[in-house]
Amino acid sequence: MPFICRPAPTDNPRRFVQSRTVASTRNLEMVRALGADHVIDYTREDFTQGTARYDLIIDNVGNRDFLDLRRVVDPQGSIVTVSGPKTNAFLGPLSRIIKMKMLAPFIEQRLVFFVANIGAPDLELFARMMEEGKLKSVIDRRYPLAQAGAALDYIVGGHARGKVIVTP
Repeated sequence: MPFICRPAPTDNPRRFVQSRTVASTRNLEMVRALGADHVIDYTREDFTQGTARYDLIIDNVGNRDFLDLRRVVDPQGSIVTVSGPKTNAFLGPLSRIIKMKMLAPFIEQRLVFFVANIGAPDLELFARMMEEGKLKSVIDRRYPLAQAGAALDYIVGGHARGKVIVTP
C-alpha cells in the first residue's frame, strides 16, 4: 500500500504534512484507524491517473511501476520504494533497483530504494513509541510454530491485513 504525503493547505510558512494511503475496500477503516488523513480505495480509483501531486510516495508493496508513481510526484519530490515486483522470478526486487538506478540521472524526482538496517537503538525507539501510543501495529493472525506452513500459505495467499506472527 503506497503511503503518500503532500503539504497540508496552510498559511503558516512551516510545512505540515497530510498523509494519504492507498488500500483496498476491506482495509479502508483499518487504515483510517491507524491515522491516515485520507484513504484512497484502489479498487475504485487509480491515484496515478488523478490531478493531485505529491511531495513523497513511499511504496511499500512494489506492485506499481515507479514511472506511474513518478507521474504524480512533484518535480522536486521523492519516490521511496521498499519492495519490488513479484513478477520477475529471476531478479525479483533487483529488477526495480536496476531500473531506478539507470533512470535516476535522467529524471527530476529523487528515486530511493530503501532497505532497513535495524539495530538495538532502533528497536528501543520502536518499543518506546509503541508504549507511548505513537506507533501502532496490526496483528492479523497468530500461529503456533507447528503451523508455520499454514502461516506461510496465508501470507503467500496475499490476504493478510497485518502482521502474521509465528510463536514457539
